[in-house]
Amino acid sequence: NWLYRKRVVIDAAKVPNTDQANFPVLINTTHNDWRTVANNGHVEQDDGGDFVFTLGDGVTKLSHEIERYTAASGELVAWVKVPTVYAAVDTLFYIYYGNAAAADQFDTTGAVWSNGFETVYHLNESPADNVAGHADAAKKQPNATPKNFSDGGGGSTNAAGQIAGADHLAGDDDWIDLGGALRQAFGRGSV
Repeated sequence: NWLYRKRVVIDAAKVPNTDQANFPVLINTTHNDWRTVANNGHVEQDDGGDFVFTLGDGVTKLSHEIERYTAASGELVAWVKVPTVYAAVDTLFYIYYGNAAAADQFDTTGAVWSNGFETVYHLNESPADNVAGHADAAKKQPNATPKNFSDGGGGSTNAAGQIAGADHLAGDDDWIDLGGALRQAFGRGSV
């Protein structure tokens, strides 16, 4: 029942030496078709809940996490867990969208990050996300809490990052409290 799809091909020449198993692939692009219908695009749900990713067979669903979706521009920042990214042949998968009746396709269990990731903090939450601190995308740890960013030392929780938002630790006394066991494992200030 999805009306549209885009093909994604990962060039085998860009994969170093050996196949990569259960690899979180980043989709970071803006496309006019990915704007919502209200914005002259083809995505039916304002939060991007109708995006679904499949293997090249067009049937086998892949776990994915949408880090950021902007309905007005069609910007999509998503992580897709691909079972095998091949080093010898190109890897193919699809992005489907345009299904108003679809239940949200989001990975709410952290399955994208299930193979060995203890925690994943994207550091891009904003007050509009209604998240206290930074949420763990792997769903294993409590939220991380930015500390001392508002003390005038130059740190910011709204900095530009390589992929999406980020935190800028100014080097004075800014830090991110990972909480509980992680706080003890890493110590204060080492993120």
